[in-house]
Amino acid sequence: MSRLALITGGTRGIGAAISQELFKKGYRVVATYSQNKEAALKFRTETGIATLQFDVSNEESCLKGLRHIYEEHGTIDVLVHNAGITADATLQKMQSAQWHRVIQTNLNSCFYLTQSVLDGMVQRK
Repeated sequence: MSRLALITGGTRGIGAAISQELFKKGYRVVATYSQNKEAALKFRTETGIATLQFDVSNEESCLKGLRHIYEEHGTIDVLVHNAGITADATLQKMQSAQWHRVIQTNLNSCFYLTQSVLDGMVQRK
């Protein structure tokens, strides 16, 4: 059976390109998205790549999403952290909530997902 790749933010832009390239190379791919369901459905229809909506900035959402992937697709062999957001503002103008949203999405999500899949990856080498 081919290896499974999870691409966060994998239905648009750079993430979509990564998802499609891995799919072409024979990987089974699950591409996540956060909010744009219409774009994700179009992506899935056009490419045949599985999509899954969950909020990578929320630990419980990540764990729930991973459980779904394990049940539906099997173990994850490749993890690409592509999901990210930008809150364009100078530090003087940035609000605390913006800062925390960026850190949760761009940094904490890497911890939540990597910590959850790493043991299995190491065991499978």
